[in-house]
Amino acid sequence: MLQAAELAVHQCRRSPNTSYTIFNHEFKAYASRQLELDNQMRRDFNDRKFQLYYQPIFGAETLKIVGFESLIRWYNNTQLISNFEFIPLAEETGFIIPLGTWGFGQACWQFQQWRSQFPQVASMFININVSVIQLMQPNLLSQIDHILKVTEIPPQQIQLEITETALMNNAEDITDILKQIKSRKINLCIDDFGTGYSSLSYLHNFPFDTIKVDKSFISGMERDQKSVEIVRTIALMANCLDINLVAEGVETQGQLRQLQNLKYQTIQGYLLAQPMSVAALEDYLQRQHHNFCPEAG
Repeated sequence: MLQAAELAVHQCRRSPNTSYTIFNHEFKAYASRQLELDNQMRRDFNDRKFQLYYQPIFGAETLKIVGFESLIRWYNNTQLISNFEFIPLAEETGFIIPLGTWGFGQACWQFQQWRSQFPQVASMFININVSVIQLMQPNLLSQIDHILKVTEIPPQQIQLEITETALMNNAEDITDILKQIKSRKINLCIDDFGTGYSSLSYLHNFPFDTIKVDKSFISGMERDQKSVEIVRTIALMANCLDINLVAEGVETQGQLRQLQNLKYQTIQGYLLAQPMSVAALEDYLQRQHHNFCPEAG
């Protein structure tokens, strides 16, 4: 009975808008799966089975690479574990702290290697996803300062991505830390913009440099006029506020043409490039070397 009650309470806490939960046996199966996944995640992290992949970000007009987004990938016995499965678990258990610290340091180190290896990368930028739990760690700023010092990356070439949903649930707790990060000239980006219920308040209260429009709006542009108008309105608003725009999830030529017409600065999606391993991206950069003319990030 006590175990069932604990599982029901745990499930209730995972759903902030739920005031009560009635136990069912699916909770027990879910809890067992989560425990197994958590143990495997920690073992595989120690065995270096986590990797960073990098997805290029392109100038919308030139279609030339202007930056990259780093993405954590977990391969368990050659099987890719979905980010939608292990990232929420890592946040729930606190494992996101060592995982995120590793990801941030690895991405900065790799980016600095590419800046030295490929002349065209010197003016590009790198986007790194950061969990709100990481932002709330007391030693975060010292870690950032250390990595910036060791890698010697100009801070304005680093952009931290924070999901709108995370902001929605933790806005008051992270206001000060975001301002301190911004004081170091590091750029800030709202990821999945448009999915929350108070998007405009974030632009007013936080020092964001970039809006990344959620792919659900981009994918609907060719079949839904409402999506087009939402994407258009965000573009007009961002232009008035002098905020950069990224459209993510661009997968068709039709979407690309519409975004170009709406004057989006940068785009990201499978139409132009999928996330790549370090080796694959280096090969890609080498092959494209003579065609690149990167813009400022």
